[in-house]
Amino acid sequence: MFIVDNSGQGNCLYYAYSISLMYYLRSKNNSKITENIFNKLNLKEEQKGLLSNLLDKKPHQEFTPKEIQTVIEPNLGRALRELTSEFKKNEFLTTPESSSLFSSAGYFMEFCLKQEAVNKYTEIADLIYNQFDKMEESEIFQVPNIKNAMQNFAKEMLPEIINEFQIQWSESYKLLKQQKIVLNDSVIVHHKTIVLNKFIQEKTMEFFIMNQNKHLDLYIKHLKTDFVWGSLEDLTNLHRAIQGEHAEYNKNGAVDIFYDVEINLQIYSNDTNIQQETSIADIIINNQDNTHWVSIIPDNVFQPPAVITKQSDQPPKSKDNPVTSYKKELTKQMVEYEDTELKNIIDLCEGKPYF
Repeated sequence: MFIVDNSGQGNCLYYAYSISLMYYLRSKNNSKITENIFNKLNLKEEQKGLLSNLLDKKPHQEFTPKEIQTVIEPNLGRALRELTSEFKKNEFLTTPESSSLFSSAGYFMEFCLKQEAVNKYTEIADLIYNQFDKMEESEIFQVPNIKNAMQNFAKEMLPEIINEFQIQWSESYKLLKQQKIVLNDSVIVHHKTIVLNKFIQEKTMEFFIMNQNKHLDLYIKHLKTDFVWGSLEDLTNLHRAIQGEHAEYNKNGAVDIFYDVEINLQIYSNDTNIQQETSIADIIINNQDNTHWVSIIPDNVFQPPAVITKQSDQPPKSKDNPVTSYKKELTKQMVEYEDTELKNIIDLCEGKPYF
């Protein structure tokens, strides 16, 4: 394995992945896989041509720094950032419950409602237990003014949420009584929390899609901006998008995950596999001190050329002298059949120039 650095400057995640992806595609040498991935990235024909020229290089040749900086990074790196951003948007709109944005934003929406409800409706405040100690880690909170916008939205929505919560809890309580469920304090708190969470999720979704997806589009615009740091969350979504991940319900009602192209990604931190996987990696992305992403090219993806060493001039001590005998046999064939290729092989073994 060997490490390949990139131009960085906030784009390092996408650059690192683009370099590793090119080594992977070249090792697969499969035009269908390459075309599938290039189409996902909406590459223009000119871009496909430039990248395909590099894929035609011999598999034991490394991509040069110039090729990386002038072809791979500007064409693949930018396209990967676009793909990741659109994947996040589509996932939020179609299956929000599985979206990392939905989880992070819902977490903060709870915090905003708790802050607003403390002096106005303590029952709601008391039902929210999250400590919000990791709130700042998600990329959504790097969007300018997004937190203020969510706080103002929560303040405006609180009276409506209180009213809806009271109505829904009254109905739920009647149903629980009809089912003859023992309603002690812990059971009541549990079911009240379920009712409240439903409203929080609905309001979280409403915040992002109101005014024609205003806040969602601001988030996506932020993600698409050059030099914006790519997080582990972004890497995960990027890889899911490249593979063409999609879910289907099986006959048992459970969800099965499928991929257009399955690629084994392993994530390292300071040269150590944080997933502790033993399977063979196709792509390895290494986080250095949480400040820079680089590529690690695995041996199964890149094989350097075999090193031909000159054999010793001393013949083997065997009485049969197999090397000499083999050479004589080849020489005989070369003379009889004018086999120049055999002559070249013999010359190469003897350290003579190959002409």
